[in-house]
Amino acid sequence: MAQSWQAPTLPLAYFWYGFVMEKVLLVGNFGGGNVGDELILYYALQQSPDATVMTVNPEYTRRFVGREDLKTMPWPPTGIRTFLKFFLSREYRKSLTNKDITRVVFVGGGLFAIHTYAYVVWVLVTFWLKIFSPNATFSAEHMGIDAPQNIIQRLCLRYFLRNINSVTVRDNASKMVVESMGYSAKNTEDRVHVMAENTNNQAQDVVLINALRPMNKNDIVYIYKRFKGENLQFVAMTERDKQYASGGMKVVYPATATEVLELYSSAKIVVGERLHSVILGQKLSGSVYLLHSPYSQKVKHYAEEHEITELRSTCHDASKKV
Repeated sequence: MAQSWQAPTLPLAYFWYGFVMEKVLLVGNFGGGNVGDELILYYALQQSPDATVMTVNPEYTRRFVGREDLKTMPWPPTGIRTFLKFFLSREYRKSLTNKDITRVVFVGGGLFAIHTYAYVVWVLVTFWLKIFSPNATFSAEHMGIDAPQNIIQRLCLRYFLRNINSVTVRDNASKMVVESMGYSAKNTEDRVHVMAENTNNQAQDVVLINALRPMNKNDIVYIYKRFKGENLQFVAMTERDKQYASGGMKVVYPATATEVLELYSSAKIVVGERLHSVILGQKLSGSVYLLHSPYSQKVKHYAEEHEITELRSTCHDASKKV
């Protein structure tokens, strides 16, 4: 009778598992200081803790996710400077070679959104990773994909989808875009929406405001009147957002994932404009509203799917969950 297969015993086990274990590369907008993107990575690392991360700023990314031991690699050439560096620096070329990577994961976010330049960048990233990680399978998870607005965007998106083995998206609109290109995708919501949980046992006593463009005078007057006597704080999701805070508000720019989650868990009300500020408000706070009408498709779709309304269009008790 044939014997059943058994995994090799020590000391061969270490040698064996070095071959069969997945070696994952996580890809996204990491290292640029966008809290939403870094939070996506934070949750992706919970699912793939031993993964390597592609980031433009390893120090920032390690600090944000709380992993000093995090393995990183630089971005491949996507602009004039990095193309020059590629041809002039053997060390840079060597750092991009990852033949041992078995799976490349685009972990989510709005990679294909708004600007044509972004579409071109992600095509270049995909092209180089196919060369430097020739043995890897490619997947795109929890993606936000806007409908292409011109022929260049359409060609770039088609190239990307053609080179990806599996795709999941964060909203029905993205699913329809992928299907319109002749590919299939499953709707799994945004990664932060799926994984964020409020573990804060403290009282929710903060009102958080987030904006990515200047608030007009009427907005500011309304907010101070509506939340008179409340602990108002402005939360910046990028360094640039700081400039849009009203002069009287405390400005907070979270430096780590823990700070972000604690901040939003302490909020009884979130009034947001950026997508992940709205998502965190929906998942962690007592109540969430949009500051303005949605600035992009991704915010519009999320607000519609979760019935989140604009602050100034509501007249009911602000303590109730929208």
